[in-house]
Order: sequence, then C-alpha cells, then structure tokens
Amino acid sequence: MHAALTPAEVSIVIPCFNAAATLVRALNSCLAQPEAAQIIVVDDGSEDTSLDIARSIALTDARVQLLQTPANGGAARARNLGAQYAAHPLLAFLDADDEYCPAPLLERSARFGWRRNNTSCGSTWHSWDIRPTSSGSPGSRTMPRS
Repeated sequence: MHAALTPAEVSIVIPCFNAAATLVRALNSCLAQPEAAQIIVVDDGSEDTSLDIARSIALTDARVQLLQTPANGGAARARNLGAQYAAHPLLAFLDADDEYCPAPLLERSARFGWRRNNTSCGSTWHSWDIRPTSSGSPGSRTMPRS
C-alpha cells in the first residue's frame, strides 16, 4: 500500500435472519477491523436469539447499531435498509454467517479514500469444490480458477 494512502472509515451492514449460531463470530470479525466505524445489524424478523445477541454486543461497543424489520423480507431488503442508515461514505456488506479475515478493509478503504472522485465497487467470491476420495473420505479443497 502506498504510504500516502490513509484508510477511510467504513460502515458495515449485516443482514441477519435467525443467525444466532454465527452472529457473534461475524460481529467479532467486524469489530477487529480498525476501519469499521459503524456496524449495522439489520434483524430481519428473526425468531431465534439473534436480536438479543446483537443488543448485547451493541451495549459493549458503540460502533454496533441495531435495526429491526417487523417481518422477514429477505437479505436484499435488509441490506438496503442498513445502507440507508450508513453514516460513512464507504459501505461494506457481510452476511451474518460469514466473517472477515484480518485486515480486508484496510487497503480497499485507503484506496477509496485516496480516490474520492472515483466510484468503484468490487466483490470477491470463493467456491470450494470438496470431493471425496475413492475411499469415501473428504478429499482436498480446490478453488476453481476463473
């Protein structure tokens, strides 16, 4: 990363529906990102303890904010609602059953902050092909080439 680049603050939106089993991990991965200035959890009508989990974490870190929908409307609707409440010009999305690796926002936010007059977007998606060996046990993971 170029020394003149300074990371910009990012709003992260997490659409959440019945994700009690994975929400803590997702939120902790966001909280570990220095660029994460705002983390918006949109509870999309969950019927499990997702809402309680998000509330509990929000009480310990002011960056975490909670929005609720009255009924499940789908991840896209929840993302759009969260984006409307984003306080920072850079926006990232993370599903409630995913997590960030260390420092994924650092260089990206710095480049966006450096090029404020340019608009860009991008996405990374990995698909793992796990095939059993001839003995029936799991084989090695291979990531298909683009």
